[in-house]
Amino acid sequence: LKKDGLGKIAFVALNPQLEIINKHDILDTNYHVSFPNVFLKDGNYYMIPESSQNNTLQLYKCTQFPFKWEFQMNSMENIKLLDVVWIYHDNLYWIFANKIENFEHDNNEKLYLYYSNDLFSKNWQPHIKNPIVTNASLARNGGNFYHENGKLYRVSQNCMDGYGQNVVINEVKVLNRNNYAEEKVDAVFPVNGYVGCHTLNNHENVSVLDFLQKEKI
Repeated sequence: LKKDGLGKIAFVALNPQLEIINKHDILDTNYHVSFPNVFLKDGNYYMIPESSQNNTLQLYKCTQFPFKWEFQMNSMENIKLLDVVWIYHDNLYWIFANKIENFEHDNNEKLYLYYSNDLFSKNWQPHIKNPIVTNASLARNGGNFYHENGKLYRVSQNCMDGYGQNVVINEVKVLNRNNYAEEKVDAVFPVNGYVGCHTLNNHENVSVLDFLQKEKI
């Protein structure tokens, strides 16, 4: 809704009836930010927003949840990463992201993977199989990883015929320094009256989806 067309990040507070009772901007910069990957680690909340327009991968720490966030570091520089999510697996931290490169005209079709011994490191190693996924129907991230019945799932979005058509659920079969493999197992489609959805996140007993409303003619 900004006049300059650049995204900013805000929060909304809900009452038990899931009605909005407060909304507040928390990150408003002179470049586009979006896709806030918020997580709790060691008793503190952190956020990795998409900041590809600034050629950085940034990390923020919350000093007063959820109102105040302070910049901590650039985890990566001179890189344009989109829709970043991370997971701790097999004693390593893994970052999954899409990437804008000069030779690419479509950043929705390739998924890249990086790993480190420390989430707060500036030394992230690219996976030997990058890009680990080359398929516009499921490469672009669409939410946090989650575990269910002992299995690990990556949430992505179908961008085959346009950005954010629907959400895709992929079971991670192999994740290590030498290989990555996943299998599409489910999909979530927009409800009646809507034409797209591109994020799904779960926390405790709440799931959050977004939907794109049809334009009125």
